Amino acid sequence: MLSKKNLSVIDWLVIYVLLIIPFVNVVFILYALLSSKTNATFKNMIIAYILIAVIGIVLWFGVFAAAFASTFN
Repeated sequence: MLSKKNLSVIDWLVIYVLLIIPFVNVVFILYALLSSKTNATFKNMIIAYILIAVIGIVLWFGVFAAAFASTFN
């Protein structure tokens, strides 16, 4: 599925379903990034997905830290 030149709508739906399942998404992301047969467009989408996740985690901890710090002032 990941090595096809053009991914169909069904392929993208399966990918998004796999990405919302906890722990399966980590394995799927690692498999897609480490496989040499992965479609370049899909690999770029996975990299963007990881960047968005990292930004979200950093923002989450930033807001949590700010809220936690404001409770002690």
